[in-house]
Amino acid sequence: MKVFYHNDQDGECAAFCVGQYYNKKCSRPSEYIADAYEYKLTIDQIKDDEEVWVVDYSFPPEIMNELNKKCRLTWIDHHNNVINDKGYDNSIPGLRRDGYAACLLTYMYIRKVDAKSVDENVPVYIVNVHDRDCWHLKMKDSNTFLLGLDTHDTHPEAEIWKKLDKSPAFESAQLIKDGMVVERYKNKWAGIYKKRAAFEADLHGHKCLAMNMVPFGSEFFCGAENDYDILMPFFWDGDKYQFSLYSTNGDVDCSSIARQYNGNGHKGAAGGWSKILPFKKVN
Repeated sequence: MKVFYHNDQDGECAAFCVGQYYNKKCSRPSEYIADAYEYKLTIDQIKDDEEVWVVDYSFPPEIMNELNKKCRLTWIDHHNNVINDKGYDNSIPGLRRDGYAACLLTYMYIRKVDAKSVDENVPVYIVNVHDRDCWHLKMKDSNTFLLGLDTHDTHPEAEIWKKLDKSPAFESAQLIKDGMVVERYKNKWAGIYKKRAAFEADLHGHKCLAMNMVPFGSEFFCGAENDYDILMPFFWDGDKYQFSLYSTNGDVDCSSIARQYNGNGHKGAAGGWSKILPFKKVN
């Protein structure tokens, strides 16, 4: 059995939910495979009738459709452009819905939880990951929760997920406390870094604030989202430029830009990579 997942906290949490489900059935996934839309899957890597889950992630339509014929495939996703792609076979088992994080969709699908009863039936740690990943920000502590979670190994088999699942309220409160400390340090460091390294750039005609840094979230731009169409942290990994895109401008679709650069994402947050810089610095 294989679980393919996007290599962020939403994907990791979703993959953990799959693992917990099979642990209770006295079995477990034999392989967790994380990726950022770079994995080149070939059909012969999957055994006939093998159980395969793809969560917070997708392969091209021709691969997904072929997998559905060859193995026992379950697909959970929330990326709008993929959900609306008519090239995918709608009969693939799973749950695809915009506006819900993949970890929440995975939990809902496995536990048969209705969308109307999420607040009563879903652990708070999953709701926090969902709230931050989808940028709903309705949970007052979801940002500090994720910062606290960042201080731990978050692989799908990591101990922190097991602790959160066993004592959701207590462990979530502990992570929020840790996150508050991280947030104070981060805000001070980010303000200094922004002054030194941020610069204005043009990205596909959009006014962009770019910053050369190991990938962090939009919060490292210290509230500049109202002054720019797009916030863009980027870095060179020795082979290519990797970048993230964040926008609160309703006229900007970050995912449509990211798809032109080997990436994917959501309207307000996406990421990709390119062999050359995708923007031009504004002098």
